[in-house]
Amino acid sequence: MAKKLGYKYASGYANIEMGRTKPSLEKAKLISEILDVDVNELFFNEKLHKVSKTAI
Repeated sequence: MAKKLGYKYASGYANIEMGRTKPSLEKAKLISEILDVDVNELFFNEKLHKVSKTAI
C-alpha cells in the first residue's frame, strides 16, 4: 500500500493507519480508490471511528 501511495518507506502509510498523521486529500482519495471504499465512509464514518477507538 505504501508503494502504491508513493511513500518511500512503509512507515509513511503506517503513520496514517495508526492515526499519527492525516493523509492529504489526494492521498485519502487514492487510498479509497485502492480499497474500493467511498472516501467518506473510510475517513468520516462515525461508526468506523468508534470501533477503532474501542479496539485499541
